[in-house]
Amino acid sequence: MAATGTPVTPTNPVTSGLVFGMEFGPGQSYPGTGTTITDSSTFGETGTLTGGTYTSNRYISFVSADAIEFAGTFSQLALTTEWSMFGYLKINQTGALYLVEKSTSPGLDNLSLVGNFNANQVRPWNGNYNGMPGLTISQTLATIAFTKDANGVANNYKSYKDGTNVDTVSSNFTLTSNDTGVNVNDFSAGAFDLYNWYYYDRALSAAEVTSLHNYVTSY
Repeated sequence: MAATGTPVTPTNPVTSGLVFGMEFGPGQSYPGTGTTITDSSTFGETGTLTGGTYTSNRYISFVSADAIEFAGTFSQLALTTEWSMFGYLKINQTGALYLVEKSTSPGLDNLSLVGNFNANQVRPWNGNYNGMPGLTISQTLATIAFTKDANGVANNYKSYKDGTNVDTVSSNFTLTSNDTGVNVNDFSAGAFDLYNWYYYDRALSAAEVTSLHNYVTSY
């Protein structure tokens, strides 16, 4: 047991297949000062924070040109057919924006998360939606998750809000094998708060999504 007053570093309960993560609680991806952000996966890549406001030892607020960029070639990000993305965030605007992109080439759109291109929705984007429904979150703090098994598998795409499955459909959404980093708010600058963000190279189960939801909302 930690001594009274000693910060306890929260621990992600779902690490299998985790290829990239950012989490801003105590002792996690950001120490509270400076410009270095550390990937919370076992790969431990480092990124650079430009601007942004760190609040309550828990999240970073982005406005205008504030950004995080993980620049480099990271082979673990070369996932193509099976993947999951999970986030805990709050959008603070009604206009359209790119939140996170699995690329540092602006506009490449390789497994991006976009918001408000459809009113009050967030969803994956890779040049189009391929019939995958988005999640309506408006301007509220929520956990969101999108998972996809291999193409050709029936009902291979699922979306979750606050740990609950919202949509299950079939999709042939495909990705090129891009491994050129990750950027946050660095293509279509907007206003949002980011608490947690993860990329996995497999489809998470419903139980794992619920576990992640319970984890990120518990500290």
